[in-house]
Amino acid sequence: MSKSPLTRPATPPDGDKTSSTLTLRDGRKLGYAQYGSLTGRPVILHHGLACSRLDAAAFHEVGQQLDARLIGVDRPGMGLSSPQPNRSLLDLAKDVEQLTDHLKLESYSVMVLNPTP
Repeated sequence: MSKSPLTRPATPPDGDKTSSTLTLRDGRKLGYAQYGSLTGRPVILHHGLACSRLDAAAFHEVGQQLDARLIGVDRPGMGLSSPQPNRSLLDLAKDVEQLTDHLKLESYSVMVLNPTP
């Protein structure tokens, strides 16, 4: 049985220099994008429902001004990230840990974006 196109992660479009994917230890893909100052203090941005790693782009200029490296992360099953059925709340933290190891981040801040009131 073939997978539905909706369950496969996409790949960054040609010319997109901000987005990347990381293959996690369990074989899933984790999508992320980087904005602001790529040599600045890292800030991991988590998004709410119906959003993606691309929401971090709204903070690109302020990230450059404040010397912040903004890293937007797609949750499982959204954007470039593979689905993870039956995941728990802590599973995303494990994915982010692998991402921060991959990016060789010794420390970072966390910012949560949630468009709902």
